[in-house]
Amino acid sequence: MNYPATAEQKHRVFIIYSAYLRVQFRQSAVLAVSVRNKNYNLVRADLHDILPQKNTTVFKDGTLAPLLIRLAWHSCATYDKYTHTGGSNGATMRYHLEASDEGNVGLEVARLSLEPVKRKHPWITYADLWILAGIVSIESCNGPTIKWRDGRVDYEDDLRVPLTDDYPSEEATHLTYGPSSLGWYVNSTGQVMMPSDMSLIEDANFRFWVDQYAASEELWREHFALAFEKLTELGRN
Repeated sequence: MNYPATAEQKHRVFIIYSAYLRVQFRQSAVLAVSVRNKNYNLVRADLHDILPQKNTTVFKDGTLAPLLIRLAWHSCATYDKYTHTGGSNGATMRYHLEASDEGNVGLEVARLSLEPVKRKHPWITYADLWILAGIVSIESCNGPTIKWRDGRVDYEDDLRVPLTDDYPSEEATHLTYGPSSLGWYVNSTGQVMMPSDMSLIEDANFRFWVDQYAASEELWREHFALAFEKLTELGRN
C-alpha cells in the first residue's frame, strides 16, 4: 500500500537528487575539459611509463611492449574487406565473444595494463588507445616511426563483434607477422620450424620478400612502417 510522502520525505529526496545531479555535472565538466584539451603526447608519455615490467617471470623481456603490439595487431586483423566490418574500430575485444577466442588468449593482461592510462585520459577511446599503445611499443623497441590517426570509436555492445578476418597480401602478411613473435630471442639449434615459418621460405611469393628484407633492413623498416600503418587504418572511421 502506498502512502503519501510527507514534506520531510520529499525534502530528503530533493536533497539526494540534487547531490546526484551535482556529481554528474562535475564528472561531465571534467570529461568535457579533458576532451577539449586532449593531448596525445601526454598519452604517449604515460604509455612509455607503463612499458617496463619488473616481474620477469610473467614478462620475460621486462617489458609490456610485445603484448601491447599483439593487442594492436589482433584488434586490426579482424577486418573483412568484403563486408567492411571488424578492424581497429569498436574495441570489441572488451566483450566475451571476441575476448574468449583462442587466438586472443593472454591479451586480457594487455588490456588491463592500459586501464591506468585510460582512467587518466578518459577522453581517449579504447580503440584508439590500443592502437596507439602498439605503435608506441614498436617505437620503444627501436622500431620505425609509424603514422597514427585517431577517430576510432568504442562500440557499446557486442552486436558488431567480427567473426572473420582477412589480410591477403603476401608482402603485408610477411611484414605484420613479426609482432606475433616479438620478444622471442633464443637462437635455438636444430632444424625445427613452425608451419608459418616454413611457409615464408617455401612459398615463392613469401620467399621473395624474405630475401628482400634480409638484404636490406632499411627497406624492411620503411615497408613495415607503411604496412603497420595500413593495418591500423582497417575499419577506422
